[in-house]
Amino acid sequence: MGNRIIIGCLIATAISILIAWKVTMNRKWRRVYTVFGYDAYFKISAALSREGVQYRTKTPITLNRQQNDFFQKDMTQYDIYVQREDMQLAHNAINSQ
Repeated sequence: MGNRIIIGCLIATAISILIAWKVTMNRKWRRVYTVFGYDAYFKISAALSREGVQYRTKTPITLNRQQNDFFQKDMTQYDIYVQREDMQLAHNAINSQ
């Protein structure tokens, strides 16, 4: 019984550390741009890559197409994040394309 309590405490501590680390890391990243569709996403990601800007992408909204809707436009939302210190460089890269 004592071992279960110790293991539970260790798991709770590990989870707390993981959450604190994730919150700290997310503070360094800022959303710089939001686009809809993979065509627009590839243009922005190429511009950022050309300038050497590291970025992350989240897709909070995905509107899936049916298999028969080959010609329907992709409307997946892509939120693009860069590190706080790269915000100006990212804006310049995006606006110069």
